[in-house]
Amino acid sequence: MKQKYYGPNFDELPEGLRDRIREAAHVVETETRGLGIVVSDKTESYRTDSTTLWKLLGDFREVFVYDFGGLHEVYFREDNKAYKLYFCGWHSEDEMEKVEKTLGLDVVKRPKHNQDEAEIRIDGVPLERLVGLGHQPNTAKEDPLKYQLSPSGPYVARK
Repeated sequence: MKQKYYGPNFDELPEGLRDRIREAAHVVETETRGLGIVVSDKTESYRTDSTTLWKLLGDFREVFVYDFGGLHEVYFREDNKAYKLYFCGWHSEDEMEKVEKTLGLDVVKRPKHNQDEAEIRIDGVPLERLVGLGHQPNTAKEDPLKYQLSPSGPYVARK
């Protein structure tokens, strides 16, 4: 399965993430043509280190970042360690929807444009939208750190 999955050995991941990431990697490997999945325990986002990043994200355990309707990256915090899951390569909307489902996401209302309201659930519970995060040029003067985060789409999270 290592052809399209790049990251630590599944057995090295925390137990709570292991099966979800393994299943997502399996879907990427068997049901997509050009999509790759990367898992890293280095959660820097541009010049933002993980400590600063998680201060912005509060006490959430999982943060899903969307960009123009598609899942862009995911941040997990488990066992006092942070992980970043992101995608590389080409994919269709249908292929990405399969990956979202393996991560437990139920997208009720997809954010087609980055300003749209999204409704995304896990186990029937709506994810909370984190307001003010993302690459928003008008916030650069107010808080330069928030300007460094990417992408500009909605960040949705659960505790």
